[in-house]
Amino acid sequence: MKNSTFRWIYVSLLFNLSFFPLAYGADYKSVSEIIGHYKTQIVNLDNLDAEDRDYFKKSEPGRSPGIVKADFNGDGKIDLALLTRSELLFFLCADSCKLIKSIDYGGFFGIQYIVPITKGQVVEAFDGADIPPVPSVKLKNTAVHLIFSGKASMAYYWDSAIYDFSKIVTND
Repeated sequence: MKNSTFRWIYVSLLFNLSFFPLAYGADYKSVSEIIGHYKTQIVNLDNLDAEDRDYFKKSEPGRSPGIVKADFNGDGKIDLALLTRSELLFFLCADSCKLIKSIDYGGFFGIQYIVPITKGQVVEAFDGADIPPVPSVKLKNTAVHLIFSGKASMAYYWDSAIYDFSKIVTND
């Protein structure tokens, strides 16, 4: 009995782990492989309301509202940010791509799209009474701007001091 129980646990564990490919630090061969894995979950133009869809098509021609490809950490390699219907995912890529950060928005319906913020721009925090003051940041690398309906927004940028993405609320 012990052997069959052990075998069931072992097989069950292997089976479950094989369907959890996007663990932190998991390797992906390319940006294309990641996009292919998420293609049905990535926010696209059909997910935007008519006004936001028209604005996005004019301001970001040819881009998907759920994908930003850019060098986030300054290593000269193209990295990836994906906006799904429930989370924002950041992958850093070199020889392979690794999931570095996943921000769960729990299916928040107000998320609209993500766009790049160009290296060198100054990102200023929203000076609202409901958030602690945050200093402005001059971007050393491209960042990701997450836009919510109602036009609230956040900027996520690579902070090499903590080896992670930091967030600034930019509008409310």
